[in-house]
Amino acid sequence: MSRFPTQGHFVAWSGFCPGNNQSGGRRRGARVRAGDRTLKRAIMEAAHAGSRKKGSFLKARYHRLAGGEGRSAPRSRSVTAILKSVYHMLARGTRYADLGEDYYERRNPEQLARKLAHRIEKLGFVVKLEPLAQAV
Repeated sequence: MSRFPTQGHFVAWSGFCPGNNQSGGRRRGARVRAGDRTLKRAIMEAAHAGSRKKGSFLKARYHRLAGGEGRSAPRSRSVTAILKSVYHMLARGTRYADLGEDYYERRNPEQLARKLAHRIEKLGFVVKLEPLAQAV
């Protein structure tokens, strides 16, 4: 793995790195780089399976990215997450450890509480957020 100094170099080598072809604020289409066909097929299959597996981090990442976009763009971004994981596993010699479907909720619980409170307020209810230790 010494050939790739960073995970970004590895992702770019694979041909899945997103392009930045824009002019005047308008994004232009671009071709996907030619990479290893076998690697591309295997990673795309893993991204598709990961986006559908119950309780997995890849499913949470896919649905987090899929907000208002179509189906293929978030899956291609999930591919970069998989490739970054592969880079670190190969560089460190470790096995894959799934972070879990609730990874983003555990990372910032206050943000999740505000988001859910806002959704409840949109339904016409009044919400008062208090930490559990102070509520008792």
